[in-house]
Amino acid sequence: MAKQVSFSVNATSSANPRLLFGLLRSGATWPTWSPVKSFKLGRPSPGGGEGVGAVRVFCLGPLRSQEELTEISPDHTLKYSIVGGLPIRDHHAVVELTRTAQGTEITWREGFRPLIPGTGTLLCWTMRQVIQRGADGLATRAAFLSRRGCSWTSTISRESTTGPATPPETPSWSSSRPC
Repeated sequence: MAKQVSFSVNATSSANPRLLFGLLRSGATWPTWSPVKSFKLGRPSPGGGEGVGAVRVFCLGPLRSQEELTEISPDHTLKYSIVGGLPIRDHHAVVELTRTAQGTEITWREGFRPLIPGTGTLLCWTMRQVIQRGADGLATRAAFLSRRGCSWTSTISRESTTGPATPPETPSWSSSRPC
């Protein structure tokens, strides 16, 4: 049996935990701030949508990751397990948001067993790179939206339907428009 491997990455954002959590919980926003290229809801939660029990499908080029949400603590913690698509098993991930004097600390921890013995180091290194890019992108995107005065609900509804908000230097953007 392959050995359990784990890693942790961190990022800091000037945005508040509510905005960060809103982006993190809405899979449709992930392509705007992470290496994810596309998202679809593979299976809604028993209560509907992206609640506990939902399976979210993220595509990163040719790779598809199927992730089941296992625990949600609004504005603080999101836990999930990869249940398909990658050569791993016994996966668990925890994303924690902690308010600080400067904004919010993002801590993203993952652990898993490689399906193929001997591939743990490579898989761990690769996944750490992808997750660090995601954490950094989440921190940056939320800080940008926070500076624009956006709430997480207006951000999610707009980005889910129209793509990412226009960068601030674009003349057509105005603060009176939804984020």
